Amino acid sequence: MRHAQHLLSDVLPRLGHITPRQQDETQAVTHCLRDSDQLGDRTDWTRAASGMA
Repeated sequence: MRHAQHLLSDVLPRLGHITPRQQDETQAVTHCLRDSDQLGDRTDWTRAASGMA
């Protein structure tokens, strides 16, 4: 949660000044369900699993 709070408090005030740019597709990462076994202990990102429920 601290990371999200820091990100939001840092980015939101500057949102109107950020220039959008094209994503470099060679650097893009996509997750497919068939690759879930590679996530290890990160497979369940729910609130319940993180102890926040």
